[in-house]
Amino acid sequence: MKMGDFMIFDIPTIETERLILRPLSINDAEDVFEWAGDERVAKYMIYPCHKNIEVTKKWLKSLKNLENEYAWGIVRKSDGKLIGSCGICFRTDEKYGVSVII
Repeated sequence: MKMGDFMIFDIPTIETERLILRPLSINDAEDVFEWAGDERVAKYMIYPCHKNIEVTKKWLKSLKNLENEYAWGIVRKSDGKLIGSCGICFRTDEKYGVSVII
């Protein structure tokens, strides 16, 4: 990829023995708000603490327009609970970013 190249990726589902990484959706708003609205978690995030679930819904809707980035929800297989999110960002300067919030 060179400067100015941008791609919107289809987000694959990835499964391990204990976890499922899958695309996040608006239906995940309540679970996402549990951590995105928690000040103890938010201090480690690159975005501010979500003050209400509407902020969370707006963020979830924005994910479908990500460029050069994958974003997944982390689901615990044992109970189907969405426990966090993670992502990989491909930057135009040949650097990559990885994020995990659990």
